[in-house]
Amino acid sequence: MESLRGGDPERIGPYTLIARLGAGAMGQVYLGEDGDGRRAAVKLLNPELAVSPEYRERFAREFAAARRVAGDRTAHVVDADPEAERPWLATAHIPGPTLREHVFEHGPLGPAAAAALGVGLAEGLAAIHACGLIHRDLKPSNVIMAEDGPRIIDFGIARAVDASTLTGTGTVLGTYGFMSPEQITADTAGTPSDVFALGCVLAFAATGNGPFDASTVPAVIHRVLSEPPRLDGVPHRLRPVLEACLAKAPEQRPTTDELRVGLTAVTDPPTAVDPDAGVPDFAPGRSGPAAPFPAGDTVVQPTPPDAKRGPARRALLAGVVAALAAAVPLWLLLDRDDSLGGGSGGDAKRIGIALPHNSEPRWNYDGEQLTSLFEAAGHDVLLQYADGTADSQATQIERMLEDGVDALVVAVIDPAAERDALERARDAGVPVVAYDRLVEDGAVADYYVGFDLARVGALQSQYIVDRLGLDGQTGPFRLEVFAGASSDPVARLFFDGAWEVLRPYVEQGRLVVPSGQTSLEQTATERWDSALARSRMEDLLASFYDDGTRLDAVLSPYDGITAGVIDAIQNADIAMPLVVGHDPSAESLAYLEDGLQAMTVFNDPSTLAQATVDLLATVLAGEDPAAAAADVPSVYLEPVAVDAQNCQEVLIDSGYLDPG
Repeated sequence: MESLRGGDPERIGPYTLIARLGAGAMGQVYLGEDGDGRRAAVKLLNPELAVSPEYRERFAREFAAARRVAGDRTAHVVDADPEAERPWLATAHIPGPTLREHVFEHGPLGPAAAAALGVGLAEGLAAIHACGLIHRDLKPSNVIMAEDGPRIIDFGIARAVDASTLTGTGTVLGTYGFMSPEQITADTAGTPSDVFALGCVLAFAATGNGPFDASTVPAVIHRVLSEPPRLDGVPHRLRPVLEACLAKAPEQRPTTDELRVGLTAVTDPPTAVDPDAGVPDFAPGRSGPAAPFPAGDTVVQPTPPDAKRGPARRALLAGVVAALAAAVPLWLLLDRDDSLGGGSGGDAKRIGIALPHNSEPRWNYDGEQLTSLFEAAGHDVLLQYADGTADSQATQIERMLEDGVDALVVAVIDPAAERDALERARDAGVPVVAYDRLVEDGAVADYYVGFDLARVGALQSQYIVDRLGLDGQTGPFRLEVFAGASSDPVARLFFDGAWEVLRPYVEQGRLVVPSGQTSLEQTATERWDSALARSRMEDLLASFYDDGTRLDAVLSPYDGITAGVIDAIQNADIAMPLVVGHDPSAESLAYLEDGLQAMTVFNDPSTLAQATVDLLATVLAGEDPAAAAADVPSVYLEPVAVDAQNCQEVLIDSGYLDPG
């Protein structure tokens, strides 16, 4: 939970906002309070979702279904406004840590407590499924360990079972390490997918690791699709149930009702010396265990779906009243099994990720990639988006340090303004990886992972050279140059890389720049602003091309600047020159496909995220990573040139951009 920021609304519907609870791909979540003092978690959808009529329709239908979900194992949906300018949804606010946080802090659960967790989650899923919904993203961070039992939260990507036409073709929703095979392959995912996820969650609860954990997303996917679950460390009495949940074929998995009955057999530790005592012969399709429970065992009967339950229902807590002073919910003290592991869940670390903002799809994509990869490697992730200002990011970094993160990954907004916060990380022995955004100050970051920015400029210039045929023709061809913000060291790297390729052709006279503006200072676009680029391009056209002189090419370092250049040229109604760019967006994809933009350079965030995970794995193991010699040890990745010929493969088929 963190304080509200300057740009946050004061109210959403009837709720006065108190604090920020978190953010995700779907939107920002706030803690709100209505006029009667009732608190709720209020999710405000991101603007890009709010403009989609299809998504609004899906949102309205899911709200209508989700509001019918009953029972006390879910965070009830209490209000929503699908017709608001930015639709919002409110659920009951459930105090307590997530399962991931609990395991990180206290270690794995014993078999009876893990089974009690499973009974509660099975009840919650049964209530969700009864309303025609599937959750699709059940994972440890979406389970709240409340005082009176577990609660399933975050219906942000829950989907009505019959709403497949409202979801984009090929869209994969969920977290890979907790997704069923049929969900990963984008086939229809029904209620058995949630059962599969429940099995993964229980394996994590019992061991501190997921059953398909691996160091990369492709490896996780391979294990989910092709390998048996890794259940080493899962208590013997839980294994039959988990193995059934994690069957590859959906029809071989138990129903939620079968799960509740099967898990009930494990909620009280067996009294027999025989380690096999109390293990039910569990298999889907049975109405209960195959053999009677051992004499003297207390069996907690699952609650019928239509039964009334309230604070008095505490069957799972029998015999542990003396533990009232404990720091964990009583229902988790059924059989604390401290032999299963320490508080960190084996080699798991807590990784803090600080990104500039979530108002652009690119940073949302980075956040999703980093979170997925670190979680697949078994780590706990604290992802924070700033509001675009260095002050907000510095505050988030300080809070992550207070939360005890073991490493920080930061796309630094302003190294000078954030220096104090990042130096505190160094004083605390927390390694800092500067992510994507260049940091040259070794006092601010320990490592830098990014793309070879000079190479970006070189790729742009080489494309111009090749397309104009400068190595085989004398020219002259006419070029105008745009650069980024003069105060940004990234702009200098782009410019120097590009000009090193173009300078020989200018000196030979094969390329001419009619404006004479060829230095970074003359061509800078402050704030990398599209409107400033459009205005400068209009001035250049009026001053040097108004007599019909043909413009052959424009060098631009960023697709936002490129968009301004293209707008000005279109308004001038002249032939479109070769215009290049970098960092593609949905707009530049359309320009590429329409022949308005000749090429862009793509820095694939998935490779950036993987390189970051690999580097930190080495650092946290106490080893020195392979890095380029520099003031800040650095890992440089290769950018990719993209034009109309390969934009489908590189930008769309990879899932980076949605052509819709």
